[in-house]
Amino acid sequence: MFYVYEHWRPDTDECFYVGKGTGRRAFSLFPRNRHYANIVNKLHKLGLAVDVRFVRAELTEEEAFKLEAALICAKGRYPKGPLVNQTDGGEGSSGLLMSNESKELMRKIALRNGNTPPSQKGTKQSPETISKRALKLRGRVLSEEQKAMLRVASVGRVPSEETRQKMRSAKLGKKQSPETVEKRISPNRGKKRPVEWGNAISKARMGHGVSEETREKIRQKALERHQLKRDARGGNLGRTDLEP
Repeated sequence: MFYVYEHWRPDTDECFYVGKGTGRRAFSLFPRNRHYANIVNKLHKLGLAVDVRFVRAELTEEEAFKLEAALICAKGRYPKGPLVNQTDGGEGSSGLLMSNESKELMRKIALRNGNTPPSQKGTKQSPETISKRALKLRGRVLSEEQKAMLRVASVGRVPSEETRQKMRSAKLGKKQSPETVEKRISPNRGKKRPVEWGNAISKARMGHGVSEETREKIRQKALERHQLKRDARGGNLGRTDLEP
């Protein structure tokens, strides 16, 4: 499923780009054309971010192309209108795989225009860059339409086993600081769950008994923890009630 979106300038409250996409394409600012990059850079200097607005969602690719072309025609491309689109819309190649030569050319163009290269594989942003990006996005509140579009884009997305393994490895051994734990706990401290919540949880759990396999796993884990505690205390040393 596809959608049609618009990018607006917060400083002038004017739409300057119309596009069609799927997934998180609407929130991707690179790669775009030079005129688009100039507007984004100007907004960044003003401490502003592009305002993403969705026109319609759950479209076929053909429907999205037609709506995109109609909006571009109605608003007008530069110099006849405010849009910086390079074409009249209605065309594209979803899922296109670019060659290494094309990727390298796009990287050089982005660097020449002072933008971040579209491919950042193997690179890390400096703490200063991360701080600047966070400062621009801090306090920004997504509209209900944007939240709904993000939910639509996430439906049906199942991470691969490789991705899950990377996520587990990234979190392995990491512990939350006492400040973070306190921030998570403090809003709910002293609050009591409504009776309706308890009833809903009870109903949800009805009929979902624990299987014998799960019970055995829980029992084995408990035995392992118990053995570790005994080993930490010196095992069976000092016991008088054990057989020789």
